Amino acid sequence: PEEHRDELWCSETSTDGKTTVGNLSLAAMNKWFYPLQSAKAVTAIHKAYPVLVQLPDEKSVLQVKTIATGAAFFRVFDFRFRSGKPFSESDFRNGKPCAVISESLARRLFGEVQAVGRTVQFNYADYEVAGVVRDVSSLTPRTFAQIYIPYTCLEENQNPSALCGPYTACIRTDRN
Repeated sequence: PEEHRDELWCSETSTDGKTTVGNLSLAAMNKWFYPLQSAKAVTAIHKAYPVLVQLPDEKSVLQVKTIATGAAFFRVFDFRFRSGKPFSESDFRNGKPCAVISESLARRLFGEVQAVGRTVQFNYADYEVAGVVRDVSSLTPRTFAQIYIPYTCLEENQNPSALCGPYTACIRTDRN
């Protein structure tokens, strides 16, 4: 999905050995990045985290990596959908518990990639599958996950005036 690196700008975290600097809050995203008129697409990506997915036998769980992001994530990066589509801007705004999942996870859970409309359960919540994407290489850490959800589904208590937080800004620009 990270094919157009010449059109991509992402805020990066850095460290001085004691503290980490560079992650952003949603307030910073809303103030500085989402209003950009010259960008093709702008998204915030929550720091990736592991979740436990309930397997079909309802006795076992599988730990997978999850990325919470905005609907524009799928315009910033070029994912190849095997079925379905990205979650919509409306799904994002409404905090709908929906997900895009990897092809390998779809096969593990449902035995096929035609998983749109089915339910994935993780962290004690049900998410409706909106789409299934080809597996992403772990060599592309900004986009590598098995589950992608709207960050509006997260239960976060954020200080509305804080500028630092768990998000990375990713912007796709014009090459011109």
